[in-house]
Amino acid sequence: MADDLLTDSVRLRAGWIVYNPNHYNGNIHTWLEEYKPSQINQNCGICWLSLRSPGTQECDESGVDESENGESENSNLDGLIESFDRLQASCRPINSQTLTELAQMFNVRVGKWMFFTDTGAKVDYLWEKVATNIASGALHPAISAKVSTADDTGSHVVLIYNNDFADKDEVYITENAIRNIGIKTKMCYKADAYTYMGIYTNNPWGVRPVLYTSMFDIQQGVSNILECSDLMNHENMDTT
Repeated sequence: MADDLLTDSVRLRAGWIVYNPNHYNGNIHTWLEEYKPSQINQNCGICWLSLRSPGTQECDESGVDESENGESENSNLDGLIESFDRLQASCRPINSQTLTELAQMFNVRVGKWMFFTDTGAKVDYLWEKVATNIASGALHPAISAKVSTADDTGSHVVLIYNNDFADKDEVYITENAIRNIGIKTKMCYKADAYTYMGIYTNNPWGVRPVLYTSMFDIQQGVSNILECSDLMNHENMDTT
């Protein structure tokens, strides 16, 4: 079944279907109708559906880029991880400042807003909103998005990426663009660099993996964004 799913799309790596207009015989609406997250089960080997915003990093001739989330070709993931290992062995503090310094040193800057939603028509509807606006460039400065396929939990996660987690203005503008297309659910924001360095909930250094949370006030029509330093508690939203 997995091979059938990949006939017209592109496999980024095992477990991915990536929309690329240069390698798909149809438009984004056709692709979304064909590949609905609620109707593709992870048991078939496909765990993620993904696409990029136009004008972002070019894909290679196979139709995919080297990094599914949009890290620059100048990013040095190996250097980041090796330096983090050395940091752990040193007497230097491990906190959000030192982690951000490492991420910037090795140009691992991508971050993402993320939210969870129920399977079925709800995830298909919300993913269509995100994907069509990514494909048109209307979610600028977002650079890419992905959604998990169906599993036994009955829940999906949608992730929307931007270039630089340390650029607060860019993070806030991306959040506003997401809200403007009608996404009103609770969201949180994480840095990919934290994930690569293993910064999850209950890590031994007490570093919070969530940098921001966003709650939308339906009555007021505005978002309330809190930085992690302002939070006493947050829900566990660990994912890749």
